[in-house]
Amino acid sequence: MRHQRPIARAAKSPGAPVRRFLFLCTAGLLLFSCGDFTLFPDGIGPPPGPEPEPGTRECDRPFQGLGLYKESTESLLAPDLERLQRPAAVAVLPQGMSFSFNPEGTTRTATASAGDVLVADLDTHKIYAYLFNTQGALTSREVFPADARTLGGGLALYVEEVELQGEKQRVQLLLYTGTSPAGASNLFLHLVSEAADSANVTKIPQDINGLPGLTTFQGAGPVAVGRDDTRRAVFIADARPPELGGHSVYRISLLIQEGIPVPEGMTLLADGFTDIQDVGFSNQTKAVYLTEFVGSTNHSTVHRVVSALTRSVSVTKSDLTVFVPDQRLTRSTGLALFPTDRTGTTEALLVLSQPRQIALQQFDVLTRDKIEDHLQLANPDLLYVRQDVAYDCTNAAIFMTRRLNQPGVGVIPPGLYYILPAPPNPNE
Repeated sequence: MRHQRPIARAAKSPGAPVRRFLFLCTAGLLLFSCGDFTLFPDGIGPPPGPEPEPGTRECDRPFQGLGLYKESTESLLAPDLERLQRPAAVAVLPQGMSFSFNPEGTTRTATASAGDVLVADLDTHKIYAYLFNTQGALTSREVFPADARTLGGGLALYVEEVELQGEKQRVQLLLYTGTSPAGASNLFLHLVSEAADSANVTKIPQDINGLPGLTTFQGAGPVAVGRDDTRRAVFIADARPPELGGHSVYRISLLIQEGIPVPEGMTLLADGFTDIQDVGFSNQTKAVYLTEFVGSTNHSTVHRVVSALTRSVSVTKSDLTVFVPDQRLTRSTGLALFPTDRTGTTEALLVLSQPRQIALQQFDVLTRDKIEDHLQLANPDLLYVRQDVAYDCTNAAIFMTRRLNQPGVGVIPPGLYYILPAPPNPNE
């Protein structure tokens, strides 16, 4: 087992190693080549400097801007494994997180640690765990025993250190959305630990009675987790039809009792949207950000709902001023908040789009409409869509999922992709 790191933040994405097999092959506009991949090529080690105080470090290698990636190549992770056709959400285990599980269909135990990567695939409806050793080499890809019959595309991770009977204890959650064996749409709160206990799952709303504001989901999808000093909450996008308010975002407040997360109440945060693609919570602004796509006009926008943890009155789309307008975006899907300092208190907003020229864009989380930078990536095949994005705090890697959008065989394969910052030029 790897050594444990200081407890980190709740996240949809931070974490560690980028690993393995730098796969470069000519496929349209992508180049791939098989071979061993060095975790820290020359010049790409962790930055020098004094260590932060114990327990405060949340990101060993904070995001320093897309400019560091412009000379890098987007690469498929583990190309020798069977391809995931519709990988949707991706999450990287944050520092301080480690749990064990019995891979689906087995009695053996596998352990996921900080830096390992989880992917929810909507073709097989399974959650895949990419596990790495301390040298950053991929050791296995396992199937996490999710309790959902089908997945809804939401995936998030949460870790918090609490005091219980005078001792520090980690509370760790794997959250995902999908349908239960009974066919109902639910948010799944999967409490994970060093003991491989696959039965410790709470389904909301199915397993909860009398929860204030409890509402039945029509199609629970993207999910994010956020907290401040005294509150923590899960944010879920629900694909409600127009007659029921349109796509909406709900907040489920959580209380930690005896080391167990207990839902306190469910609140409608925002509604009136057409097609919510993703949601994210900012530790810096305490706001929820969401991407919306309107198919009839082919417009994408990013909206921001402030005071997300404390807001008691919901807002509709018409109440909000667009945070990033459609002129900046084209068929945008996933978004993520990348930490820009080692304590995770400042962030950048990253948004995925489909065109090559603006595949990944960076925005200031405070200044409306202020674009900071953008990244060109290989032009996606029309059959595939870039779906979600996450950041790895150990190697400063950016992970992206590319999924099958319509039947057919494209040039650029679907799967989990990553991109590393380019090493510094020794001649400069």
